[in-house]
Amino acid sequence: MRIYSITLLLLLAVAARLTLCDLSYQRPKILIVTLIRNKEHTLPYFFSYLESLDYPKDRIALWIRSDHNEDRSIEITKAWLKRTSRHYHSVDFGYRSDVERRPDERSSTHWSEERFADVIRLKQEALEKGRKMWADFVFS
Repeated sequence: MRIYSITLLLLLAVAARLTLCDLSYQRPKILIVTLIRNKEHTLPYFFSYLESLDYPKDRIALWIRSDHNEDRSIEITKAWLKRTSRHYHSVDFGYRSDVERRPDERSSTHWSEERFADVIRLKQEALEKGRKMWADFVFS
């Protein structure tokens, strides 16, 4: 009988501690990195999936970059952000509105070395942003 009492007391102590921890627990802060280029056809789906995430929006930061679009990707992103950005922890949206391809690209889907280097630079910039904001997770 004494073993059950000690076990019950230990369980109650652990439960009380968990309850106290739960009161001060904040879910991890997440940074979602999104690079957009000519994605007009998929952006509405992507943004609707992002909105339907079952996670507190105030714990999600968005870092979005876009350049060299030949479609309405920037306009769609701006419209979505205008409607939803206030719900998120923070939003950092940067874009270049020039439509011209890079000199070393043969088509809008061609990945030149310069384009690879630019994407790596952007991902590094996003990672540094995540570090500065103390993001627990960075999804890219």
